[in-house]
Amino acid sequence: MTANSKAAMTHVGAEVVRVRDMRCGRCVAAITGAIQAKWPFAAVRADLAGETISVSGMEVGADLRGVIRAAGYTPAG
Repeated sequence: MTANSKAAMTHVGAEVVRVRDMRCGRCVAAITGAIQAKWPFAAVRADLAGETISVSGMEVGADLRGVIRAAGYTPAG
C-alpha cells in the first residue's frame, strides 16, 4: 500500500482522510462542523489517535479535502 492510498483509503460507504494537524477536540469540532455544513446528512467520525476523519453516507469525493483545508487543516493526499 502506498503512502497516498493510506492517506485516502476508501471503504464501503466511507471516505477516510488523514489530517496530521488534527490534535484535539476543538480541531475535531472545527473539521466536523465544516464537513456537516457542506453535507448535513453525512456521518462524520474522527480518530484523534489515528489522525483520521471518516465521512460516510454521502458521496464527498475530492471536495472533502477542500473542505478540510478551508477549515484551516491539512489533509494528506
